[in-house]
Amino acid sequence: MLQHGKRPTIASRHGMVAAAHPLAAAAGARILSNGGNAFDAAVATAAALNVVEPYMSGLAGRGVATCYIAKEKRVRSLDFVGQISKNFPIDKLSNRSQLQRGAVAVGAPGNLAGWCELNKAHGKKKLPELFAPAIAIARDGFQLIEFNLEEIQGVAGELAGYKALHPEWSRVYTAGAGTVKPGFVLKQPDLARTLEALAAEGPGLLADMGVGRDPQAVPEWTGGMVHGRIATEPQHGSLIGQLAGNAPPPRPMLIATEAAPGLSPSAPPSIEDVPNNHLAYAVQWFLFAGIAGIIYWLALKRRRRTQTP
Repeated sequence: MLQHGKRPTIASRHGMVAAAHPLAAAAGARILSNGGNAFDAAVATAAALNVVEPYMSGLAGRGVATCYIAKEKRVRSLDFVGQISKNFPIDKLSNRSQLQRGAVAVGAPGNLAGWCELNKAHGKKKLPELFAPAIAIARDGFQLIEFNLEEIQGVAGELAGYKALHPEWSRVYTAGAGTVKPGFVLKQPDLARTLEALAAEGPGLLADMGVGRDPQAVPEWTGGMVHGRIATEPQHGSLIGQLAGNAPPPRPMLIATEAAPGLSPSAPPSIEDVPNNHLAYAVQWFLFAGIAGIIYWLALKRRRRTQTP
């Protein structure tokens, strides 16, 4: 029997997904098999690539989508590459290597907004279903393939020189080891929770556009580019929920540097604004210990009663 040393030709009558990682392609194919269309599959595939190729594809990236819209019989392009600030210090840069690292190497994230716009305009499925494969991969983990190993190991040495960044990077991508080996299973529970929140709430972001003296006043701001600092929203869960650990995590919030017309700028965030949960944790554990003690005392009391003739 003649054996051909090549891969078989792949064909499909109901759609096909191609991606740089098999798990990402499988995520898109799953959506197609569940009744989604090509736009839904593209979003699911991109979200999964965010998990399995974090060094190349992610929420913080930017992109362009060129699509054929069958019902319109035309090709359309969606540009979700964020604008560069007019204050970009181009005059201070003399060579391309200066753009490889640091704040000037990145732009405003656009991928998430682009995915959501594709889904909103032409998709059939909702974000929770489209993000479900990516969430499962991030939560349960996946075994690194050769390219994953090369990319992570390729920057490990360089990142070790960034003392403020390396410990967190090592925790997230190497389980604190600072390196990865064949067979390593990468789990990203923080990313799973982020994707779950995005799937539930969409691409919007809370923005603090300032404060005013009149609580009944309606701000005149109708939208536009906003500059500011990222903080977290004020805690709004109940004390009981916080003690029980059931309070929803605070969402990110942009505190605008320049207030909307008719408002005054809010105070910029500071380290003192970070909530101190040590007291809540201490109360929680003492409460649990007290309940456990009461249960133990009741059990002993009942046992003595049963042993009394």
